[in-house]
Amino acid sequence: MRIQHLHLETYHLEEMKDFYVNTLLMELVREHPDTFMVQIGDSFITFKRSQSLPYYHFACLINTQGFHDITLRLEAKNLGLERGYSKLWQAEQFYFKDPDGNIVEILGREEQMPTLSSPWIRIVEVGLPSPNIETVKEGLVPLPNQYKDDSETFQFYGDQDGVFVLVKEGRHWYPTNKGATIHPISIDIALQKEFRFDVPNLPYFMNSSKPWSDKMPVTQMRVARPTDRFDDVVRFYQEGLGLHPVTSFAGHQGYKGVVFGLPDVRYQLEFTQHEEGSPCPAPTKDNLLVFYIPDKQAQDTIVQRLHTMGYHSVPPENPYWEKSGVTFEDPDGWRIVLMNTTGLSSES
Repeated sequence: MRIQHLHLETYHLEEMKDFYVNTLLMELVREHPDTFMVQIGDSFITFKRSQSLPYYHFACLINTQGFHDITLRLEAKNLGLERGYSKLWQAEQFYFKDPDGNIVEILGREEQMPTLSSPWIRIVEVGLPSPNIETVKEGLVPLPNQYKDDSETFQFYGDQDGVFVLVKEGRHWYPTNKGATIHPISIDIALQKEFRFDVPNLPYFMNSSKPWSDKMPVTQMRVARPTDRFDDVVRFYQEGLGLHPVTSFAGHQGYKGVVFGLPDVRYQLEFTQHEEGSPCPAPTKDNLLVFYIPDKQAQDTIVQRLHTMGYHSVPPENPYWEKSGVTFEDPDGWRIVLMNTTGLSSES
C-alpha cells in the first residue's frame, strides 16, 4: 500500500512552503495563493491554508546520504527532537517539528530513488487519531495489513510500503508529550483496485483509483480548455449542465480556472482563462463532449434548464446524434450532446 498523495492543512502557509522547499529540499511542484504542493520521491504533499493550527504526524523515507545531509541542516537550526533507529522500517530515524509544530519523522536507508535529482523516496506513515481506533480500522479492511496489533490506543495498519498510524485521540505523538488531535486529512493510495473510505464522523478521506492498464497506468484524466468567456462558460457547465466543480484557482501565473468532476476527480474537465486572453473557438461542429443519460426525464430537465438560460438546441453535423440526442453549443461554440441512451456496455 503506497501513499501517493497526502492532503493536509496549514496555518503558517508561507513559512511551511519555505521550510519544505529550502530546508528539507523537497521540490515545489505547484503553488497557489492558498496552497502549495511538494514532491517526496514518488509521493506528494499538498498543504492548504487553514484558519486554525493543525497538528499532524507523518514520516518520509529518504536515502542514507540525504538523511545525513537533511538532519545536519535541521540540527543547525535546533529543530531536532530525537535521533534513533526504526525497527519497523530498518532505517535510521530522526524526529523534528516543522513551522506548524507537526511531528515529522524522516527515515534513512539505502534504497533506489525514484528520481536522480532528489534523495527523497516516498511518504511511508500517516497518523490518524480517532476516539475509537476500531471504527477507523473496520473501514480499512480492504487494504493490505501485515500487523496484528490489538491495542486500544496505538496500532499500525498497512504493509512494508506504507502504514497508517492509528492512535487514540489525546495519546501523545512520540517523542513529545503533546496529545494527538484530529484535523482534516485526505489520502490518495496506490492500489490495483478501487477504494474509497470517508471515515464516519471524522474529517478523513481515503481514495484509490485502479490504473487503466500496465502499459498505461493512469489513475486520473483531465481535459483542459482555455476560454475568453470564462464566467459564461463556467455558468453553462455548472448551472446549465449541473456539473460539480472539484477545485478552482486564481492568480496562477496569470491564469484562473475551474475543474469539474466527471463526476469526480478521476475524470476532469478544466476551463482556464489567462489575463492577457485565451481565445479558443470551436474547431469544427463535430468536436463533441457527449453525456449519456438513460433517464429521459432527466435529459428533458437539463434541456429545459438550458433553454431557460437562453441556450437552444442546434442540429448536429452528424445525423447519428439526432435520434436520441439533443445538441447545444456552449458560449465558445463548442458542442455538447445529451444522449438519452445507456452508451456502451462494459462488454462492448
